[in-house]
Amino acid sequence: MLQSFAHGISAIMTLAERIRLRREELGLSEPEVCTRAGLAKTYIRDLRTGRKKSVKMDTLREIARVLNVDPEWLFTGEGKREEAVSADRGLAVIDDEFLTVPIYDIRASAGAGALVNEEAVEAHQPFRVQQIDRLTRTKPENLAVITVSGDSMWETLHDGDNVLVDRSITRIVREGIYILMFEEELLVKRCQRNIETGALMIISDNPAYKTYEVNNLDNFQVLGRVIWIGRSIG
Repeated sequence: MLQSFAHGISAIMTLAERIRLRREELGLSEPEVCTRAGLAKTYIRDLRTGRKKSVKMDTLREIARVLNVDPEWLFTGEGKREEAVSADRGLAVIDDEFLTVPIYDIRASAGAGALVNEEAVEAHQPFRVQQIDRLTRTKPENLAVITVSGDSMWETLHDGDNVLVDRSITRIVREGIYILMFEEELLVKRCQRNIETGALMIISDNPAYKTYEVNNLDNFQVLGRVIWIGRSIG
């Protein structure tokens, strides 16, 4: 059963006031916050007017994620307002509009496979917070940028492209481009299920490379799904 916070109307109104304060700072309307949090568009209005008298923990966390604040502060007004970020992953919030995602010093092979030697952060890639919200609903610390090596995913991916990876996705549930670990090699490949056999198809978009079908996934580890591609022009 989902845990629920049940308090008096005065506590809910205090929560509603903090939501209003933060969303106005971000230039968001009540329906926009609700939509991004996966809620009915009238949810925050119902909090504000006192029609809704309890808030589920999961709901509170989703609203806090959209507003980029700490859930405890949002509910109680105590503690730090800004949501804590993971320093050991190199993540940083520049301001309310931008955050940076660490670029790791590893290369995912779009070829025969690249050996993973070191996972040090070598730089940071800035993204608009609104852009990240459109791409994924995961927590920012689950994001990483890595560089593509090889030409087997041409023309979708070029050698040297940077890709943003959602590391919270560790299962292949629909077609997409995934980062795979296979016998200590990091691969970036398109993956989809063969609807007839149920086997996993590991596809290179470049027709010069063959497609593999895998029935036993014991030797594969899904490290994340590619949700954004960036490249230099010239």
